[in-house]
Parts: sequence; structure tokens; C-alpha cells
Amino acid sequence: MFDWIKLTNIVHEAVRQSFLAVFFTMINELSEKGSEKESYRDKTIKKLKAYPILQNNIKEYEKDLEDIYKEEFGSSPAVHIAQGYYCSDLTIDEVRRAEALKIEVKIERDMRIIKEVDRALAEIKDDYYAPIIKNIYFDKLEADDIAQTLHCDRATIYRNKNRLLNILAIKLYGGDVLD
Repeated sequence: MFDWIKLTNIVHEAVRQSFLAVFFTMINELSEKGSEKESYRDKTIKKLKAYPILQNNIKEYEKDLEDIYKEEFGSSPAVHIAQGYYCSDLTIDEVRRAEALKIEVKIERDMRIIKEVDRALAEIKDDYYAPIIKNIYFDKLEADDIAQTLHCDRATIYRNKNRLLNILAIKLYGGDVLD
């Protein structure tokens, strides 16, 4: 017979974790509201540097989701800890689903940031100097190498990098950047 109380506990935990993720994101955004204009640029750079790492995280999380359902989950010490955390009466499949929900929340969090950066990059895609951003932050190329590729000097690279970062910051953070 199906135990609705167990299912309710699993769903409750998943909703609680999703709520906490959204809540802390909102708190961070509200606390950043009073920051200076320059900090938006720093946050933009941080998101650009994190972009390839977040993409790798998602691939790893997806592998973790597959592994949760493949492994002999019951013999793992982590499962016994998880069963004690959720409820000792939960079946292994119920614990698997609860753990999967936690991973899905992480995937959603990282996907949200990736989508934000993708939207911002779409804003500059037609700019002749747009490759500067990808070359610096994703490919980790030096300014001299980029200058050779684009047939310009280093000063042009730095000037356009700054201009493009300003555009990306406005796209990511909206009018707050201008206050």
C-alpha cells in the first residue's frame, strides 16, 4: 500500500529546498541593490568567469542524477544518513527521489545563470569586437593574442572589452547599473 505521508514528506522537503534557493537569491539581490555602479561590472565579470564552470557543473549533476538510479543505493552510507534525515520509514526509491530533487534544484540554479549570460551575450553578438569577451573569459586568451586575431592593438582590445562589459552589465542588471 502506498504511504502518502512519506510522499508528502519528500515533496515538502523538495519544496522547502526550492523555496530556500529562491529566498536566498532574492536576499542577495536585495542586498546588492545599494551597491555602487562599479560592483555591477565586477558581478558581470564574475558571471562570465563562472559560465564555463556552471556548464560543467550541469553535466556532472546530470551524471549524478543517472547514478542515483543506477547504483546499489541501499548499501551506501550516504543513503542511511539520508534515510535518517528524511524518515527512517522511507524506501530507497523515495530517498533516491528526494536526493534527485536536491540535484534538480542545483541544475535549475545554474541553468538560470547560464540563461542570463546567454541573453546578455546575445545583446552584443553583432558587435565586431564581441569575440573579445569570449576569448578573455571563456577561452582564457591573452590580449596580445586577441589583438593579433582581430588585427588591432592592445589598447583597442581593452577599450572595447570595457565597453562590452558595460553593455553586458546593463543587460544583466537593468537600470540599477545606471543609478
